[in-house]
Amino acid sequence: MELKTINKIIAILIILANFYFVPASYTTIQDGGGAMGLGIIIVPILFSINLLIIPALLTFVRKFSDSLLLFVVLILGLLWILFWLHLFS
Repeated sequence: MELKTINKIIAILIILANFYFVPASYTTIQDGGGAMGLGIIIVPILFSINLLIIPALLTFVRKFSDSLLLFVVLILGLLWILFWLHLFS
């Protein structure tokens, strides 16, 4: 497979995972972190996952679709997402 198609597949997986993490970020902030406010500790982790939308969307720009650096960022981001999905579920 070409690097371009692999980047797009990983980007789609990251965007799909953010359908779970964006509402989780919103509800955590809206609730103030729960009864004792300890949920606020997870907000930086959720924001780092939410920020992965930017390189995922950059994958669909022709200039960046073949980038090896973007591939590395997306792979590390996908591993980060899978780690936290494993802990959240």
